[in-house]
Amino acid sequence: MQPKAPGQHQSYRISQGRNGLEITIDPKRQAAQSLILVLWLVGWAAGEIAVLREFTDSSGDANRIMLAVFLVAWTLAGLMAAKALLFSLGGRERLRINSVELEHRLEAPLVGQHKTYEMSRISNLHVGRPAPARYGRPTDRRPRKGRIRQSGRISFDYDGKPVGIGQSLSKEDAEAIVRELHNRFRHLEPSAPSKGS
Repeated sequence: MQPKAPGQHQSYRISQGRNGLEITIDPKRQAAQSLILVLWLVGWAAGEIAVLREFTDSSGDANRIMLAVFLVAWTLAGLMAAKALLFSLGGRERLRINSVELEHRLEAPLVGQHKTYEMSRISNLHVGRPAPARYGRPTDRRPRKGRIRQSGRISFDYDGKPVGIGQSLSKEDAEAIVRELHNRFRHLEPSAPSKGS
């Protein structure tokens, strides 16, 4: 077994780039999950073809409307499953942090998304509790009414609202990353609770 180079860990890498500190998080690859997604997408494609044939052969307006609504929903479900498969096969999470901003990217072949946070509006960076995988969807979206916000392993407040990133990190790796960020960006440390509260 080769020793790890400084800044290299099983699930993440830290490096100093031109535009700030860069952290790349490699998700846990799960062959069973990828296989299930492939099998589901094969069935999805067969269903898509069957509904398209039925749609083109259908004569009644009510039947065509129902098929069109189903086809839109079925197509969106297939696209979400394909995105999840791409992320499970070759996806990763990237953070770029400097004194001005924290950029969070979810990258996979052919797809990706990113969100940028102003550092002056970030506070209370800490290790959070893990959340179920959401297949490439960021965890910083507003929760639906009555639902608890899910968070990643690394959590922080952005304008007082919780944000979670790094879902595939182990607790130990999340703690190491948070320590590194606290060392470089002191204002991100959680404030101690006051004794009167």
